[in-house]
Amino acid sequence: MHQEFNYISLLIITLLAFFIPLLVTKLPRISIPIVVGEIVAGMIVGKSGLNLISDDIYLTFLSDFGFAYLMFLSGLEIDFNLMQNRPGSEKQSLRQKLTSPVMLGIGVFVMTLGMAFIISYGLYQADFVKSVILMGLILSTTSLGVVVPILKERRSLATEFGQTILMAALIADFVTMLLITFVASLKSGGSTAETLLILTLFVAFFFIYRISKLFSRWELIEKLADATSQIRVRGAFLLILVFIALAQQMGKEVIILGAFLAGVIISLLSRGQTGKIHEKLDAIGYGFFIPIFFIMVGVNFELEQLLSSTRALLMVPILILAAYLVKLIPSLLFRFRYNWRETMSGGFLLSSRLSLIIAASAIGYELGLIDDSINSAVVLVAVITVTLSPMIFNRIAEPVKTEDEKLIVVIGVSETGVYLAKRLKGIYNDVVHLAVDQRKSGLVGETGIKRLPENKDNITEALEKLGLTKADVVVVATEIEDYNQKVAQQLAEHPRFDEIYAVIRDEDYAYQLEELGVKVVRPSMATELVIENHIRNPLAFSLITQERQETSLKEGIVINPMLIGKAIRELPISKEILILSISRDDDSIVPHGKTRLRMGDRITMVGPPEDVEEAIQLFLQS
Repeated sequence: MHQEFNYISLLIITLLAFFIPLLVTKLPRISIPIVVGEIVAGMIVGKSGLNLISDDIYLTFLSDFGFAYLMFLSGLEIDFNLMQNRPGSEKQSLRQKLTSPVMLGIGVFVMTLGMAFIISYGLYQADFVKSVILMGLILSTTSLGVVVPILKERRSLATEFGQTILMAALIADFVTMLLITFVASLKSGGSTAETLLILTLFVAFFFIYRISKLFSRWELIEKLADATSQIRVRGAFLLILVFIALAQQMGKEVIILGAFLAGVIISLLSRGQTGKIHEKLDAIGYGFFIPIFFIMVGVNFELEQLLSSTRALLMVPILILAAYLVKLIPSLLFRFRYNWRETMSGGFLLSSRLSLIIAASAIGYELGLIDDSINSAVVLVAVITVTLSPMIFNRIAEPVKTEDEKLIVVIGVSETGVYLAKRLKGIYNDVVHLAVDQRKSGLVGETGIKRLPENKDNITEALEKLGLTKADVVVVATEIEDYNQKVAQQLAEHPRFDEIYAVIRDEDYAYQLEELGVKVVRPSMATELVIENHIRNPLAFSLITQERQETSLKEGIVINPMLIGKAIRELPISKEILILSISRDDDSIVPHGKTRLRMGDRITMVGPPEDVEEAIQLFLQS
């Protein structure tokens, strides 16, 4: 018989999804992640509370699809540029190579797996579990579905630290997902051939990626990208359902992997682009499907059943302690690259567990490898860790800096150093100018220039003493060529400093530093470029180099559908604004009056600050 859909339950869930973000942002003194608020709200209206939500196959579908969509967005958020070798990476020190996001993620997971198996063996000896391997994998899981929205909520996802946490969560969930599927298949009597069917997903991944890449270059796709067709969004959903349909043949837990691979394909196809497709897919997911999933997690949690089992209550503190130990101790590896606040906050966020650990425990229970008390305890541990861990992360994690909050250090009181520091102080809020030559100490105090400590030859130690190891940009511009080369090399070999500029005249020095990833400025070439640009574009030159701080150089992204197809000379922006360049796909375009805009164009412009801000807002209107 056809089951009628209960719209009242969906209405309650939708109301909660709407009001929860408003409520949690207004809570005094407590920073509660939105996903935690959604889970708690689900518990209040669900089986553990008011029991207002009825059992419904359609709600179950929406919840399951919400989780699959969350895994899809997790794949979409991966920045593959972090997996590429940086310039000069072949000459990076061993420490630099071992502290890349990918290597740190692998290292954290290997240590987690080792510790989890040790604890699992102890539970096996105490006769709580029948499979050391399965319980070890259960403890090794992380919740990628929680890590992504929390990092996104704090605007940390695009940072290197955020991508490192994402990589660690991805590796943990991806590997445990595969291993749990493999172990479950073998324990349930499945053949090795059936288990290896999962490899067909990866074959499909490479095949579909190639086809999608060809389609993405088709000019018709660009024409149908917006308005009523929304062909890219339709294509994204087609990919999700293709992989879900393939994965469904191999078991429910593999659907997670299929959805994730679909997101990876979109991420690879849009690599180097900033089209509106990401924003549209985010809006669909976080606006509807994903809140339903998190609220339904709370709805289906049965607290009364857990409280009735003494054995389950006994196991809860043991498993909670184990859940945090197997993540926090391995996360100490982050300390090789990040400070203590980042290290500990990352460890706590990775301690979040949710659907994968519950699914894995349910599989173990069905196979008779875990008893009812352990399964109940695992569910409660998932709810506790997914509630506490994001809150602790938000409490101790460092806020993400905006462009104006960058810490910039200029080393040297040469003519270049003094002039550069003066201009940067007019743009950025936090610029520190350091003097190396003590004979020029008269400048100190008068102009705000600080003096480097006595150990100026060990620049990293000197910066540490001054509390400047968090510098986002370091410019080395003294009058001594050898010192510039030595300091820049020290900074490049330290894992903390990524953006380093050095004024170098000697070509041998310049090439050595460029191989280490240092951005070298050659004074002679700089002079030539200044003259060349003055001749080719005198207006831009005068705007950028004028002494008065009345100009702003910024970038805007075109997502306003009313501007698509318009020529630059037709744009309703101030005539005082000069458009310098347009980044489109992987190309950089030198614009002219007839150049027509496309969706996702990155426009670099210069002009009076208020006019530039108005233009950026115009581009962003949707």
